[in-house]
Amino acid sequence: MEDLFKKLQKDGKNNVENLVKWMSEAKLIDVITTNEDENERRVRTFFDDTADDEAIELDQFKSVIKKIAHDQKKNFEELSQQLAEDGPKVVKAAIAGVNAFKKEITKDD
Repeated sequence: MEDLFKKLQKDGKNNVENLVKWMSEAKLIDVITTNEDENERRVRTFFDDTADDEAIELDQFKSVIKKIAHDQKKNFEELSQQLAEDGPKVVKAAIAGVNAFKKEITKDD
């Protein structure tokens, strides 16, 4: 999970929006309630004490995962593994988005 997070961070995709999407796609937050929007809102509150919503640090992300683990009565390692297994899809999507943006910017040159 840490390596995948660092890839997102390197590409500037370590914001709350992308991290919540990653957790949702990994089915980490879908088990809190049956309402997906409510689940995402609740998880977003776990990021309230971060200094910058657009640049979450690894330790902050781990803290959020620990809060989710506590809520679900699971352990951090289990949820971390879930994220690691689903992470490649999210990282690929984020990188594809960055590359498409770069292509559009340089297209006019």
